[in-house]
Amino acid sequence: KAWSESDQRNLDQWFAEFLRWMLESKNGRDEAAAKNNHGTYYDLQVVSFALFVGKRDLATRTLEAAREKRIAAQIEPDGRQPLELVRTKAWSYSVGNLDGLTLLATLGERVGVDLWNYRTADGRSIRRALDYLMPFAFGQKKWPDQQIGEWQPQTLFPLMRRAAARYRDEKYQVLMAKIPQLDPGDRGNLTF
Repeated sequence: KAWSESDQRNLDQWFAEFLRWMLESKNGRDEAAAKNNHGTYYDLQVVSFALFVGKRDLATRTLEAAREKRIAAQIEPDGRQPLELVRTKAWSYSVGNLDGLTLLATLGERVGVDLWNYRTADGRSIRRALDYLMPFAFGQKKWPDQQIGEWQPQTLFPLMRRAAARYRDEKYQVLMAKIPQLDPGDRGNLTF
């Protein structure tokens, strides 16, 4: 047997200890307080590790807090993500942060927290952020913010695939066909 019960216990213990470190250390607390993509990915790790070690209540609390702490705070009513737009790779960071939010939303499905359809009174939502980015990916609009390095509209493809599955809106399927495909070995093609 390649993986023993002892191996699994040790792995569970390692993740439990790492999760505790993330929650209690200065580094972890600093990342938890980050208002941009760092905070999003901190939450994503906390939720992932909490679910792995059986701390469903921690995962649920983190996901519920993400509604205001991440979605409402990071996304403008028109879908822009201002904290990512100030970066030198504003497109990359906007897509990257939204990727983290859609992954959080996917994990939320496991504990009954619906981030996919969460929307503030003024319209801030994951869907609005995705819809904001789409015209730039398709060349319908010119990206107004800085993007040093290569322009990669195909990085939006995995997010659109997730959105198509969750929102059951045919527009995402139709538009996905217009984005240059990801490399077949890209993790976005392997995981969703």
